Amino acid sequence: MTDEREDAPDTLRETVDSSGDESLINELRGLCQDDSRGTLPTIAGYTLQQELSRGGQGVVYEATQIATHRRVALKMLLQGAHSTERQRIRFEREAELVAALKHGDIVAVWDSGVSETGAAWIAMEFVDGQPLHAWLKLQRAAPRGINRSVIASLIARIARAVAAAHRRGIIHRDLKPANILIDEHGAPHILDFGLAKPINAEDWSDSAAVTAAGEFMGTFAYAAPEQVSGDPDDVDARTDVWALGVILYEALLGQPPLRLEGSLSDIVQSIQDGAIIAPRQVDPGLDRDLETILLRALDADPDRRTEGPADLARDLQHWLDGEPIEARRDETWYVAGKLLRRHWLAVSSGIAAVLVLLTFAITMWVMYGQATDANNRLRGTLGMTWDVLATADAENPNQALAAADLGDMMQRWSAILQSELQEYPEIAAQMQIAVGRTLLGRGRLEEASIALDAARGLIDVEQPSLLGAGLLHEQGRVHYKRAEYTLAAEAYAAALAHRQALLGDHADTATTLHHLGASLLRGSSPETGTNAMHRAIDMRRGLLSNASIATDQRMLELAIANSLNSIAVAHAIHAPERALPLLQEALDIISRAGADAARDWRIGSLRHNIGACMIGLDRLPDAQRELEQALAIKELQGNAVQIANTQFELARLALRRGEAAMGAPLLAAAHAAQRKTLPPDHPARLRSVLLDIDLAVALGALQRAETQLRIAGALPQLDIDERRGTLAAARGEHASADSLLQQVHAERARTHGATSPATRRVARHLEVLWRTVSPDQARAWKKAALPPNVQP
Repeated sequence: MTDEREDAPDTLRETVDSSGDESLINELRGLCQDDSRGTLPTIAGYTLQQELSRGGQGVVYEATQIATHRRVALKMLLQGAHSTERQRIRFEREAELVAALKHGDIVAVWDSGVSETGAAWIAMEFVDGQPLHAWLKLQRAAPRGINRSVIASLIARIARAVAAAHRRGIIHRDLKPANILIDEHGAPHILDFGLAKPINAEDWSDSAAVTAAGEFMGTFAYAAPEQVSGDPDDVDARTDVWALGVILYEALLGQPPLRLEGSLSDIVQSIQDGAIIAPRQVDPGLDRDLETILLRALDADPDRRTEGPADLARDLQHWLDGEPIEARRDETWYVAGKLLRRHWLAVSSGIAAVLVLLTFAITMWVMYGQATDANNRLRGTLGMTWDVLATADAENPNQALAAADLGDMMQRWSAILQSELQEYPEIAAQMQIAVGRTLLGRGRLEEASIALDAARGLIDVEQPSLLGAGLLHEQGRVHYKRAEYTLAAEAYAAALAHRQALLGDHADTATTLHHLGASLLRGSSPETGTNAMHRAIDMRRGLLSNASIATDQRMLELAIANSLNSIAVAHAIHAPERALPLLQEALDIISRAGADAARDWRIGSLRHNIGACMIGLDRLPDAQRELEQALAIKELQGNAVQIANTQFELARLALRRGEAAMGAPLLAAAHAAQRKTLPPDHPARLRSVLLDIDLAVALGALQRAETQLRIAGALPQLDIDERRGTLAAARGEHASADSLLQQVHAERARTHGATSPATRRVARHLEVLWRTVSPDQARAWKKAALPPNVQP
């Protein structure tokens, strides 16, 4: 259990690397209890032939209705009798709503009920087809491909079916290619109304039980800006229009209209901005009327968006018939605004730099008046600045070469600094630091390091200055992100000396002191690092007592909570009893600051850490509660690695509770996310390998455990020896297991203490090993496995 946010000592972190009121663990528990894999369930009146598909909550079977010999798709809640109330309500609503819809392009529901085991089911029209995206892929691969007229005609037909549902008062809310099947004749069939919402709230008296305020319903890639707000009252018929616009965009251009990257907050912001990639930027040959249809369907402002799916279908039909479309192009300034939002990440640093340059221009004008040389220099600098900004506009006909990405933009800024500001080294250094900080925030460590090194060549960092302190602090961040903790500590220490000399007790001084402590904690001086963290807390508390502005008070309080969390992380692995009160104090501070207990990522991170500590203290029911709450928050945020962190801890908890079968799917999900984002030698992935071995041994899969152990060469030797011991014990090799485990126990006790969770874990292994051989010896090991301050 270690700190996941290795690259961010200035944010709340979790003790491992990396919905609504029902957590994923409940669903996974249902999966483990579900016996439908391999064994077809029994439904009165139906004969089930085979499983067709399986998702997170439901499984679909091909079946035959005995009375009518009708072929049906029978959908059943996966958790059966273990499903939650909200899942059952949504499932029943789907049956109720779709049964009321009579449209040839909407999958019909014919029957519903509850099985003998308590599992809800619905029998639907069987569609022998493929999801829209798979169908399009096959059509594109065909010799003749697929033309845009066929796509426009198909989406218009889908839009008309959605309009029919709207006329019956139902908004789908989860339109996406996976929920649209195309049959062998090319006809669409819309399905999965499980997240549907009534257009009039009074038509659904218990709608609050289906969608709570603050809960996101849908799929991010197809969610409208108003949909990700989490307020169900903002969702109306135009929300389905946005989803249809995304589907049309992808079908026509082969890529999504938005770049959804980064954290959940970044993704939500991108969706809310509605900064879509201009269709003709993707394909300059796209018909302008089609582009207009797309732009209107994908307008972030619902009031400017195509009013309904029927209007979208009508415009597509006008285009197919060669008639004027009803949508009109946006005004020039509105298009300009969308262009700025579309390229905001690429130009935000450039705009900041322009402001710096403009400030510089004013300063120079004051200092030098009308001096010709200064004015010419400034005109040249600003001219180059606008040239760089122009590279952000890939549609600018006068721009021969647009910037490929943020790195390209930053390189052009560096060219300005080097060529235009040579005579003003401090200004150039400030700019280079700004460039470095921007690149650092985007994870471009090498380019950030180059910019910061260039700044260092312009100023004397040996002489105390705030500029030098800022530079050294940023260089410390680069080293920290690279896990070069000794170099990071050196840079932070130098920055701290500058800030203490010039600022004394100050928020910036405390920040650098905090970063220094984080580097020492991760490096070779954990005690010194802990002391530095405590000094940062004391400094912030002193500043807090004198702060008069509410914003300053809140920032200081959150910074104190951050430091408490960092200290706790340092103790969580081997001394969770010391970490737990610090985490609880941090949680109290953030809660008092007004954080949303059900949604705030900081609350989720702290609850994760608290749950991990409670596992180490054998407080397993408390750990379950904290980790489930953490997971619910993280699923709202959508960060795959952070979700994987908590899944890992839940898997570890399941193993500790003797429920290895419950832990296996959790670890598999966590490991899948880690493989996509983390290198093979990352500590989180190595810990997952260790837990995989432990689960395999617990499940009796000894061959798998041995294979995993054989390929785990990057693991610490002590961890390998411990697993060799447990494998030997599982094979009945008592003497070999006892020798290995006792050696590991002695070494762990020497390095981490007898009450460390890792030491006590080995004692538990030994207790099990001796249980049938020597009850007295087993009792001694059982006592050694108890948490601190717990009597046998």
